[in-house]
Amino acid sequence: MDKCGELKEHYYQDHFGDSDYPGFWEFPREKALIRIFSKESFGVILDVGCGSGSLTLKLKQACNASEAYGIDISESATKLARDKDIKAICLDIDNDDFPFQSNFFDAIFASEIFEHLFDSNRLLQNCIRTLKAGGTLVLTSPNLACWYNRIALLLGYQPFYTGVSLEHNVGHLRQHGLIGNDHLRVAISRALIELIIVHKFHIKKAFTVAAAGEPFAIRMVSSIFNRVFFCSGMTTFIVAKK
Repeated sequence: MDKCGELKEHYYQDHFGDSDYPGFWEFPREKALIRIFSKESFGVILDVGCGSGSLTLKLKQACNASEAYGIDISESATKLARDKDIKAICLDIDNDDFPFQSNFFDAIFASEIFEHLFDSNRLLQNCIRTLKAGGTLVLTSPNLACWYNRIALLLGYQPFYTGVSLEHNVGHLRQHGLIGNDHLRVAISRALIELIIVHKFHIKKAFTVAAAGEPFAIRMVSSIFNRVFFCSGMTTFIVAKK
């Protein structure tokens, strides 16, 4: 493994390996995910970037899946997921293909993974290969064109959930820790939709939701913007079929 690969492995082990962020999947994002997965019954599902498996387990229960698999770059995270009866494996999907046979999964969930990847095409190629015909892909990723990023850019600040350093939070309108400083490909919703179509998926639904933990006034503004403008929320959701 080269020096860059070692840095990446240690970074995700340190920052994402032990547990999920407290409250990270609070409303409205978790609510949207559970709603999507509770509308269908899936036999076998895969969570790409499963972390400790807490969310994987919720989705498994929501769609009454018989089996849940997980992939994560953090070895400690996959150990925690396996303790929850998730069939989790440690894998760097930038460098390695999914170790599953073709047409294996009924649904694949890839949440907040796309933006971390150098080779985003490999992720979608593996998803289309391992999904069954008619299978479902649910992908979420930060939306570069969310309304407060547009304001930040207009005022000359770095967009939220992007960064120029793994160690220093600089250039932002408001301090928010190091969240997003490792993001490589923060996309607008339209670009994600078009790329997924290029990889032979059929888009069933695309929308955005506001960030968790926003003050009431910001939530109201987000709600108004989302109704007036296409995809102006913080997180892009795409539901697609093979």
